[in-house]
Amino acid sequence: MDDEAPQLPAVAFERTRSANFRVIYSNDFRYRVTLTDIGLVFGNVADTGDGARTFVTTEEILVQMPLGQAKALAEYLALIVARYERTLGPIGAAAKTPPSDEELDSMFGMLEKIGIH
Repeated sequence: MDDEAPQLPAVAFERTRSANFRVIYSNDFRYRVTLTDIGLVFGNVADTGDGARTFVTTEEILVQMPLGQAKALAEYLALIVARYERTLGPIGAAAKTPPSDEELDSMFGMLEKIGIH
C-alpha cells in the first residue's frame, strides 16, 4: 500500500488586462454592503471654485467584491500602510468621518432581517 499523497496537477495562472482597464485617481470613497459582498465607490472631491466652500464628489467607479476578498484586501492594505509608516513615517489621516455605530447598526440590522441564519 502506497502512503504517498496523490499528486495534484500543476495549476497555471495568467494575468491579462481588459480592454476596459483604466487608472483613476481617487481622493474619496464610500461603501455599500450586501449579504454577499462589499462595494467600494471611488471618486474625487473638488472645490467648485465659487468661493462658497462648496465641494462636489464626482464618482468614478464602483468595485464590488465578495466578502472574503474584501477581508483579504483590508488585511493587505493594513500591512502595506504599516510598512509604509515604519519606513517613511506616519501618514496623515484623510478628513473622512467613519460611520457611526447607529449607521452601522441600521445597515447591518437590515441585512440581518433579510439574511439567512
